[in-house]
Amino acid sequence: MDTIDPQAIRDSLLARDVILNPPATEDVIAQLNSWAGGRLHSHVAQMLREFDGFSDWDYEGKSFVSVWPVEKALSDDWTRRPLLAFSDWSINAMIFGFDPSSNGPIISIEDASVVAPTYAEFWLRLLSDSLFQTK
Repeated sequence: MDTIDPQAIRDSLLARDVILNPPATEDVIAQLNSWAGGRLHSHVAQMLREFDGFSDWDYEGKSFVSVWPVEKALSDDWTRRPLLAFSDWSINAMIFGFDPSSNGPIISIEDASVVAPTYAEFWLRLLSDSLFQTK
């Protein structure tokens, strides 16, 4: 079973001096839930209750990945139901998206290649600097 530990992910990012956005408000989570057809996956809601993304450049030292706050994700030009664009690598060189009503996969929106098989695995790969390695 795929599990996620939002506190451990938050703590790991903080240990790397990543400046996290505050948690998403329940109103923002409800807005995303509505966008997802009332079926927001529990892992997504759990992560948003810990932090709502992190600003560009805060995690560039190794991965060049940023994770966007919900409001940016919902308004991004790459977001088209059911895919929510929620993250990028190297200043939009690659945009990551997924269906937030499911647990993945996380794909590169431009070419539909799978970056991680699940939402939880995306975070594990991000923290281990292995988003672009295949197993």
